[in-house]
Amino acid sequence: DADDADDDEMATGRAFEPAANRQVSLLTMEILARNFAAEHADRFVQSTLPVLVSALERDREHVVLASALICLATHCAELGPRVLPLLPRFMPRVIALLEATGGAASSRHVGSAKALTAASATVADGGPELQFASDTERVLLLQSVLSSLEVIVSRMHRFLSPYLTRLLVAVLQPTLLARHTTAPQVDRLLGLLAENVKPRLLLPTIMESYQPAIGAGQEALLRVVAFLGAVCENLSAQVVVTQQKRLFRFFLELLDYRHRHAPLLPPAKLSKSNKTQKKRKQQQQETDEEKKAPQIDTLVVEDAVSASFLKFVLKLNEDLFKPKFLLALDWALTKPVRTDCEQVHLGQPVGLERALTFFRLVGHLARNLRAIFVPYFGYLLDACLAYLQSKAALHGSADASDEADPRFELMLYMLEALRECFRHDQEQFVSRERFLKLLKPLTGLLSSRRPLAQYSRLADLVRETLAQLAVCVNNDVLWKALNYEVLLHARDANPRVRYAAVKTIHEFHAQLRESFLVLLPETAPFLDELMEDSDEGVEKATQELLLEIDALLGDEKIEDYF
Repeated sequence: DADDADDDEMATGRAFEPAANRQVSLLTMEILARNFAAEHADRFVQSTLPVLVSALERDREHVVLASALICLATHCAELGPRVLPLLPRFMPRVIALLEATGGAASSRHVGSAKALTAASATVADGGPELQFASDTERVLLLQSVLSSLEVIVSRMHRFLSPYLTRLLVAVLQPTLLARHTTAPQVDRLLGLLAENVKPRLLLPTIMESYQPAIGAGQEALLRVVAFLGAVCENLSAQVVVTQQKRLFRFFLELLDYRHRHAPLLPPAKLSKSNKTQKKRKQQQQETDEEKKAPQIDTLVVEDAVSASFLKFVLKLNEDLFKPKFLLALDWALTKPVRTDCEQVHLGQPVGLERALTFFRLVGHLARNLRAIFVPYFGYLLDACLAYLQSKAALHGSADASDEADPRFELMLYMLEALRECFRHDQEQFVSRERFLKLLKPLTGLLSSRRPLAQYSRLADLVRETLAQLAVCVNNDVLWKALNYEVLLHARDANPRVRYAAVKTIHEFHAQLRESFLVLLPETAPFLDELMEDSDEGVEKATQELLLEIDALLGDEKIEDYF
C-alpha cells in the first residue's frame, strides 16, 4: 500500500544518506519541536513525529538513534498525550533498544572497552542489529535511551501500564547498574515511576520483576526492594486499605529470601570414616556448581527489605498492623516446607532461617518505631526466653562452626531486639513480673561456654541489654536483684565470666550514675575480692571501675564500703 511504499522509499534514502546528515536532520527537528511544537501541535504530530519514529524503527547507526531518541523526548515533552497514537510503535522500540544496549554486554566485563569493541546487539522487537565500534558508542546510546525514558515517564505515565514490567526488567540489567554513568539515570527513572504511576499498576510490575531481579544480581534486587519502598511512601490511605493484604503477602515473600534462595547449610557432622567426609565434600561441591549465580549478600537484602517494610508499616494503623505482625510471627515460627529444594538441613531447629530474618526485622522495627513497637514484645518474650535458655543457644554444639553458627546469630538478633525494647520502654512494659521472668535467662548468658570470639560479642551485647533493662525498670529493689545476679558471676571459676561481670557492673554505673550508689554497699565486697583476682584483665577492669566510683563519691572513698 501507499504507507509501505513511503516506508520503503525512506529506507532506501537512508541507505544512501550519510549518517551525519540523518543526525543533523533529527537534531533540526528537535530544535523546531522545542520552540514551536506547543503552538503547532497538529503539524508536528502529523509530520515530524512519524518520521522520527520511523528512524527509531529502521536505523542502526548509534548516533542517529541517539539523536532520534532526544528528538522523541522533546516531542513527548512538548506535545504530551497527543503522541499517544504512536506510543504503541515507539515505546516497545525504546525498551528494546535499552534491552539490546544494556544486556548485550552483561556477560562481559563491564567497563572494558576492549571487550566491547566491534560488539553487536540484537534488538528484541525485530529491528536491525546494532553495531558498536567501541564501548563509548554503546554508553552514548544507553544514556540517550534512559534520558528519553525519563521524559516519556514524566509526560506519558498514565498510558504506560502495558510496558511497565518489561521496562522495569530492562532497567535492572546488571550492566546498567554497574556503570557510574547510567546507574544514576536508572535511579532517577525508578523515582519518576514511583512518583507518577499509580501503585495499583506498579505493584503487579514489581512482583513480576522480583524473580528476574534475583537472577540479575544484588544491585538489581536492591533496586526492586527500594522501588517497592518508594511506592509504599506514596500510598494514599484509600490505596492502603485496598492493597495492604496484597502488599503484605509480597513482603513475606521478600522476607523469605534467606529460606528460598540462601538456605543454611547443614552443620558439619563428625563422620566415623574419611570416606563419608569425602562424599559429603563432593556433594557440597556439586551443589555449589549448580548454584553458580550472581553473588548476593543475604544480610544486605534483608536490611533493604526491612527498610521498605518499615515504610509500609508507617502507612498502617494499629488495627491493620497488629494482625499482620501476628501473621509474620506465625510465619517465622512455623516450620517451612521446601518444595523447590531436595537438600535436607539436618540438625537445624524448626524455622531457623525464617526466625533469623524475623528477629532482624523486629530489631529494625524496634529501633525505628521505638515506644510504638514496645508493646508487641509481649508476643515475643516467651519465644525469646525459651530460646536463650536452650543448650544450643547458650553453649552451642560440637558440630557447629565457630565462624558462622546461625543459632548464635539468632541469639544475638534476639538480644539486640530486647535491648531496643528496654531502651524505648516509656509505658512500663517491663513490669515486675516480666522483669523477674527476664532476670535469670539474661544474666545466665554471662556463663555461656561459647568459643572465645563468639563469647566476646555475646558478653558485650548482654552487658548493654542488662544496662538498658536496669534503666527502664527504675526501681531500687529490682536493681538490687539484677545487680546481685551479675555479682554472682563475678565469682565464677572462668576468668572471662568474671571479666564480663565486672564490665557489666561498670555499665550499670555508667547508665545509672548517682543512682548506682544505692547498690554500692552490696557491690563493694565483691569488688574487694576482684581487686586481687588472679587474672590480670579482671583486676585491671576492677581498678578502672573503682576509679570511676571514687570520682562519683567525691569526699568519700570506695574503701569505706569494704
